[in-house]
Amino acid sequence: MPAIGFIVGLHFLGLWKATDLRVFVWTALAMCIVCGLAAFLPGATENGDVNVRQAVAGLGSALVLWGAALRTLIEGFA
Repeated sequence: MPAIGFIVGLHFLGLWKATDLRVFVWTALAMCIVCGLAAFLPGATENGDVNVRQAVAGLGSALVLWGAALRTLIEGFA
C-alpha cells in the first residue's frame, strides 16, 4: 500500500505540469512523504494483527487528498 500511494503521489506531478496549479505539487510531496515514511513502519506479521504500515499509508493519503480538496474549495469561494 505505501508503494501504491507513493506512485499515486507522483502522478500529481503530471497534473501540476498540465495545469500549472501549485496545489498538485504540495499534494504530490505530501503523499510521497507520508507513504515513504509508512513503508518503514511495521507490517501485520511484525506487529500482530494491526498493520500499521497500511493504516498510516491509507489514512495519511486520505487526509492529504481531503486537505487538497478542501483547499481547492476554499480558494474557489474566495
